[in-house]
Amino acid sequence: MADPVAAVPESNEANNEATFPLSVPASLLPDLAPTGVTTASALDANGKIDVTLNGTLLNSGPSQAFGARLQFAVSADGGVTFTDVGSSVSAGNIPGGVGRAAQRLWQNVAPGAYVVRLTADQRTLSRRATKPTTRASLR
Repeated sequence: MADPVAAVPESNEANNEATFPLSVPASLLPDLAPTGVTTASALDANGKIDVTLNGTLLNSGPSQAFGARLQFAVSADGGVTFTDVGSSVSAGNIPGGVGRAAQRLWQNVAPGAYVVRLTADQRTLSRRATKPTTRASLR
């Protein structure tokens, strides 16, 4: 508003305000996507298999993603059902165009083939990514 309290005498007080549309394109927002997974298996002190799941989270958007998180889940039935491996892990703040690694230890794993799913989101996992599932075979 140009003269909100009518402090300036004008010939037309009715034209002191105007509205204009504003669109903020989605391309200015961060875009988090899991881009890969690697695994490392080891025997623990009791002879059980522990697997370290290492995931990469890429922010392909131009803006920084604050509080980015990555959830690891595994499936023993070819990807029909998944079980989360612990809670989501922080990947920190990720600038646009940058990838960050996060990892989760999966303990006492039975030998076999599994599908690993990575799900990315900022702050919470309420908006699940629809990015492709990353598959890994653990034997």
